[in-house]
Amino acid sequence: MKTNAERFDVVRWEAGGAAYDRLSGTTHLLDGLAMALVECGLSDPAAALTWLHTHYDTAEDDLPLQQIEDGIENLKAAGLL
Repeated sequence: MKTNAERFDVVRWEAGGAAYDRLSGTTHLLDGLAMALVECGLSDPAAALTWLHTHYDTAEDDLPLQQIEDGIENLKAAGLL
C-alpha cells in the first residue's frame, strides 16, 4: 500500500474497500477501480489505464480514460494518492 499508513487505515473486501482518515475522521468507500488505483499508487491516468488492462484483462472500452482521470483526481483530493 502506497498511501500514508500513519494517516489512513485501508481495508479491502471483495468488491472494493474503505479508507479511514485518522486526521479528519472521515471514511472513504472505494469501489474496485479506486481500490486498485490506491493499492498500486497509480496516479498517472495513462499508466493506470495500461496497468488495469494488463492486470484485469479488460477490453479498452471497459475502462474509459475519463473515468480513471476523475477517479484519480478524487483520490488525490482525499489525500489517498
